[in-house]
Amino acid sequence: MVPSTNINTSRILLWHNAIRKELSEIAVETRKKQSSGDFTNLSSFNQRLQFIAEVCIFHSIAEDKVIFPAVDGELSFFQEHAEEESQFNDFRCLIEGIQSEGATSNSEVEFFSKLCSHADHIMETIERHFHNEEVQVLPLARKHFSFKRQCELLYQSLCMMPLKLIERVLPWLIGSLTAEETKMFLRNMKSAAPEMDSAIVTLFSGWACKARIEGLCLSSGASGLLYSDDDKRLDECGVTWCEVLVSRY
Repeated sequence: MVPSTNINTSRILLWHNAIRKELSEIAVETRKKQSSGDFTNLSSFNQRLQFIAEVCIFHSIAEDKVIFPAVDGELSFFQEHAEEESQFNDFRCLIEGIQSEGATSNSEVEFFSKLCSHADHIMETIERHFHNEEVQVLPLARKHFSFKRQCELLYQSLCMMPLKLIERVLPWLIGSLTAEETKMFLRNMKSAAPEMDSAIVTLFSGWACKARIEGLCLSSGASGLLYSDDDKRLDECGVTWCEVLVSRY
């Protein structure tokens, strides 16, 4: 059976939804800090913001350089992408400012008040941007591209990210997916890559499996992702689930 062409463009929604979830959690954490007055762990908070900022920025670069030119040469969200990058820079400046200048309770309260405002604004901006892409771009991709071509475009988009970022992004993304979505993601990635990229696909698949190894790996016998009687026998032989998954798909 040939997969429906709308299945793989929905893989873009996996990225969008993972970004939405991360930004929502950051906004919730910001409000908790503001209401509780607990301003500790700013460094880890800053790292989380910088990570999702990098994800969004390179996701936008991939759209501008790979997805949009393929779908419609005149289609552009450059202004929206630039606005988002500017807003993330504002996030970083706020955090770095409070860290470098030292903090009083008043300055921290003011800082988190500003950060809450920035969080709300960037979530509104990205939600509007994602909605426009999902309405304008995805239908064109479904209409004009085969399933295989859609897979290739998404693989090329992933490869626009630096390797160090991909190593962090893949387990983060996989951690937000269901078992079936993970299975499809890995299968599509392998089928989309050119033969010369077989080694890099194996590397990417291994990185993706970190999400399962770190608390979700099924060698412990937890129920879920593709864990069959055959997998149990492989566990007894000392073969990890992720090694099987990489070779299988």
